[in-house]
Amino acid sequence: MIPSENILHALGALGDSIQKRSPELDAIIHRSSVHNPWFTKENIHLALQNIAIHYLNKNALQNWVTNYQVPVSAPKNIGLVMAGNIPAVGFHDMISVLLSGHRVQIKLSEKDLYLIPWMIKKFTQYLPALEKRISVVTRLKGFDAVIATGSDNSARYFLQYFSNYPHVIRRNRNAVAVLDGNETPGQLKELSHDIFSFFGLGCRNVSKIYIPAGYQFDDFVAGIKQYEHLVNHNKYKNNIDYNAAIYILNKMPNISLPHLMLIEKPEIISRIGCLHYSYYDQTDQLKGHLIEHKSDIQCIVTDSIQLMNDISVVPFGNTQKPALTDYADGVDTMEFLSKL
Repeated sequence: MIPSENILHALGALGDSIQKRSPELDAIIHRSSVHNPWFTKENIHLALQNIAIHYLNKNALQNWVTNYQVPVSAPKNIGLVMAGNIPAVGFHDMISVLLSGHRVQIKLSEKDLYLIPWMIKKFTQYLPALEKRISVVTRLKGFDAVIATGSDNSARYFLQYFSNYPHVIRRNRNAVAVLDGNETPGQLKELSHDIFSFFGLGCRNVSKIYIPAGYQFDDFVAGIKQYEHLVNHNKYKNNIDYNAAIYILNKMPNISLPHLMLIEKPEIISRIGCLHYSYYDQTDQLKGHLIEHKSDIQCIVTDSIQLMNDISVVPFGNTQKPALTDYADGVDTMEFLSKL
């Protein structure tokens, strides 16, 4: 059994490698950006820096692990089906399996084939004994439990296919923001990161805002202007143009900006390049609505004191900076793994 302290040391060294950068890492980033145009170099750097700062901090890792009874006494084979919506999005699941003492089989997303293998290579250089506990496979087999992340459609398939095994199955979710009209220009600029980072493709990206009756969008539009450059990205621009055509043909009212379409719709999840909004009158009613739809919400961005009393919220600009304890879909992965 590999002591947790040794794994923590190897992960900390990986964090240092990411922070220092190297020609080798630059080559991997370039290869990933060519393979998947949504993975721009800027977005890959952002994802890796967030991992290095928030997941690979040695003290944070140590404090996190001490909350669980790990490593387990009887290691099992854990299958991971990773998503590919943002760069290296399955990293947290992988280190959770390793630190809990289990073995991991990784089924990479076709959209993200190079970043996770590079990270595995780097931290196993510091701890070669870990190599025997990690395998990257094209098909899961001989597993005892599964953690799978994907769309609503793939989640239905996962639930059917893995129903006889202990599992954590994740589906589509997004973040929402609740505004009261008193946000500062700085807060609205921070909110723009929550909306546009990774082109809005992450489950923690804000896809809908709730605004008070009579809300004027002028300050909001000014706050998100810094992301107008996204229209220079071919795939993002194609989505903007397609959505504009759909909404115009259907005569759906919208606020059309160069880099975003604002649509008044009740749904939480919006199309790429679109942001839904709904008006609210009373905070208590809104609170009830958010609780009712919590299965569609990954996190809530707000500065509202009333909401903060009862609902866990994220400060402006922090949705894409999750801590080790900010579990996807609110499911404690480490607890699941430690009780297998």
